Amino acid sequence: MLAAFRRCSFGRGFASSAIPLHLQQVVVKMAVDAFDDKVSKYTTLPAQFKVPPSPDLPLSMHGSWVNISTFREAYRKQKLAPEVVEALNKVGFIWDVRQHKWEMTVQGLRTYSNLHNHVIIPRTFVVPHGDERWPKESWNWKLGRVVDNLRQDKDKLAQDRIATLDSLGFVWSVHAQEWQHSIDLLATYTAIYGHANVPYSYVVPCTDEWPASGHGMRLGVWVQNIRNRAASYSKARVAALNELGFVWGVHDENWQVNIHALRTYKMLHGHVNVPKRFVTTDEWPQMLRGLHLGAFVHNSRSRMAALDPRHDELMALGVDFKNRHD
Repeated sequence: MLAAFRRCSFGRGFASSAIPLHLQQVVVKMAVDAFDDKVSKYTTLPAQFKVPPSPDLPLSMHGSWVNISTFREAYRKQKLAPEVVEALNKVGFIWDVRQHKWEMTVQGLRTYSNLHNHVIIPRTFVVPHGDERWPKESWNWKLGRVVDNLRQDKDKLAQDRIATLDSLGFVWSVHAQEWQHSIDLLATYTAIYGHANVPYSYVVPCTDEWPASGHGMRLGVWVQNIRNRAASYSKARVAALNELGFVWGVHDENWQVNIHALRTYKMLHGHVNVPKRFVTTDEWPQMLRGLHLGAFVHNSRSRMAALDPRHDELMALGVDFKNRHD
């Protein structure tokens, strides 16, 4: 029996029959020696390891190879002594490596969520060493890479695991999440300023009006990038931008500014019968000052074809096209 142990202590034959107790105790000894609760509450051993020349172990076993995978298989088949299982449980021995990795991943996601209020984890993220907010056994763990692998392997995951990740707010498509986040910021800008014509230099301020996750974002740069790549966006994304009054070009920009001014005029006067020579004054919002609003309305009534899609927008505001030459 010891000869077999020396060649490969726990061969596949042991998985289907009881492993001799003195061989099981070798694993207990190795696990207890490896356990360090200052580093982790768990203990694992290499898939295969050589028994060291320890005085606490029989001389005949020194240099023998132990197959831990076979040992775990014997555990699953209840072929290990109860006292051995109990001793290994006390030092947090990992019986199922894959399940342990999954539980660690879920714990890591929860910890990250508690710290950042989301689980959009960068691919390069590594759990910082010595950070007491994280479990010790996760220090230096490349959690970002684990998350990236989960996204790539979604089709291989069991439905219950997908459901667990979904319940944590897991983001399966980073690009989709980033898009929605930017759209939400643009909507906030529109709600604050009354238009979606974001200046190129605009950076989201760190104020309560804005979600904390958007503080410091260069929203103006994002808007300009959208314009530069307009042809590459889906109809759904273009529609979402248009719904917010997105300004696609200079001509659109002038149109949106004048429409905003006309809405303001209507709010102030209760109508849109703007005198032909009316120019907005310094009492108006800064971006609307000095506009020849009367000329804009007059020219729109005189020159705009009924089929122009902007025709309906003006009519909705109350512009009278029946007397367009008055």
